[in-house]
This record gives sequence, structure tokens and C-alpha cells, in this order.
Amino acid sequence: MADYQQAFELDPTDPSIHVRLAAVHAQVGRSCHEQHQYQTAVHHLSEAVHYNPRDADVYATRATCRLKLQELVGAREDVVAAALLGPSTDLPAALCEQLFPGKDLRQVLQSPIAEEMQCRLLPQAVTSASGFKKM
Repeated sequence: MADYQQAFELDPTDPSIHVRLAAVHAQVGRSCHEQHQYQTAVHHLSEAVHYNPRDADVYATRATCRLKLQELVGAREDVVAAALLGPSTDLPAALCEQLFPGKDLRQVLQSPIAEEMQCRLLPQAVTSASGFKKM
């Protein structure tokens, strides 16, 4: 990871470095999640989101970690982001039952939090695509 971080510092506009850093942080975050090291997992998954804000599975995994840590606002935002981006799993629907009692995924995606997350995701995606890490 240090090599990629150094490469990023030398050329923060290189999209291939962003992709690799996101993948490395996501992998470390998922490993920490599996080992029940949720705070460390959230840190690495958040770094992955910085470098690639379009990976739905990273948001879904971070949502489960935040739920375990009782960070409910962040978990809700992440599950909505994962659902909006179109994850490859049914995890957001399952998490909706826990995080939004009495609402299904369709209802959650029509809520104000979904509108807010759409507004947040668009600028992040544009920033990431331009090759600059959002600070």
C-alpha cells in the first residue's frame, strides 16, 4: 500500500493509482470486517470510498461495520448509497429492515435521505473521475 500511496503523492491525477488504492483499501477493510475489527474496517473502507466513490459493495460493507459500531446515521447513508449505486448483493435490502424499520428498500430510495445521498454521490464521482482525491 505504501508504494501506491507514494505513487499517488507523485501524481495525484493518475486514475489508475486511484483504482489500485481503492482496491487495496477495500480489501484491507473487508479483511478487518471479517475479523470483527469494525473501526479499522471503517477507516480503510472510507479511504476506498475517497479513491473510488462508485463502489456499491464498499458502501454496503461499511454500512454493516457502522451498524455493529452503532453509528446509525452513517450506516443509513451507506446502505442508501449502496442501493443507489446498484450493488451486486441483496445486502442493502436486508440492512434496510434493520436501519429503516417498517420501510422496504423502495420506500427508502424515495426518501429525503436518498435524495441527499444522490447529491453527495454525483460530486464525488466527478471528483474521482477527474483524478483528484477529495479532501
